Amino acid sequence: MLTFDSWRVSVRIQVLVGLSLAGLLLLTIAASLQLRASLLEDRKSKVKNLIEYALTQLAFYDKEARAGRLTLEQAQQSAKETLRVARYGNNDYFWINDMHPRSVMHPIKPEVEGTDVSGNKDAVGAPLYQKFVDTVKASGAGFVEYQWVRSQGAPGVPKLSYVKGFEPWGWVVGTGIYIDDVDSEFRQQLLRLGGISLVLVLLLLLGLLGWRVGGSILRHLGGEPSYAAEVTRRIAAGDLTQEVTLERRGGASLLASLAEMQGRLAQVFGQIDQAAVRLSRNASALSTAAAEIGRAAEAQAQATSASAAALEEVTVSILK
Repeated sequence: MLTFDSWRVSVRIQVLVGLSLAGLLLLTIAASLQLRASLLEDRKSKVKNLIEYALTQLAFYDKEARAGRLTLEQAQQSAKETLRVARYGNNDYFWINDMHPRSVMHPIKPEVEGTDVSGNKDAVGAPLYQKFVDTVKASGAGFVEYQWVRSQGAPGVPKLSYVKGFEPWGWVVGTGIYIDDVDSEFRQQLLRLGGISLVLVLLLLLGLLGWRVGGSILRHLGGEPSYAAEVTRRIAAGDLTQEVTLERRGGASLLASLAEMQGRLAQVFGQIDQAAVRLSRNASALSTAAAEIGRAAEAQAQATSASAAALEEVTVSILK
């Protein structure tokens, strides 16, 4: 059965790098999508809060009309003029239409005020104002996404609007902001996260390369460099008694060579010691033999002297 441990080391490293790349890619995509959702949610919160502000203006003038301080026509006209001049962001604005839908107030296109806008469509042909009315009829308020031409002759770009009904007057108040910057920022963040992921991958590869290089160095040394230096100093000092510990048995390495050198030096010095012992023993034997020869020579000399004396006495007695 083929197992992970049976794979070659290079294959295992490639698999780990591939899995790391896939994980980083998935993480980058997930983070980018979450970022886009967060940016879009921020835009939604912004336009929703702006509409709530606009409705407080309408509620104020409706209260004035109900109190009799303004006629209904005066209150509605004042409310329209208040929102007509209101601006935020990049010259973004509010508009008002009724439930027919007819345009009640549009600060950018005042010529359409009072006209039927049910046939007005966005850049892709969707009935824009009808979608606003349908949203209010369905839930009282809501978001509407559509394509809008930002400048004459340009292609449509995504826009997000929030509309809410003002029931006392039968109006629909809305405002919208372009969200193409969300996609632009999303792409920038995607590239940024992709760059970070690439750096992480490079660091991972460098780490693996460093691990392989470190392992190769240790294999050639046979152990840690500090231990190799210690063994070298010990041998240089003449200490051949301690065993050299190898992290990996077999194969060529510095420590293995040092261990072999230490063993051979110990063998050579042992042979020298044995030769010295034999030489000492031979010298002692020679010394003993020389002493015995000396004693024999002395005894012979004494015997010769005695023989000469005896011969001399014999000679003297004959002459007498």
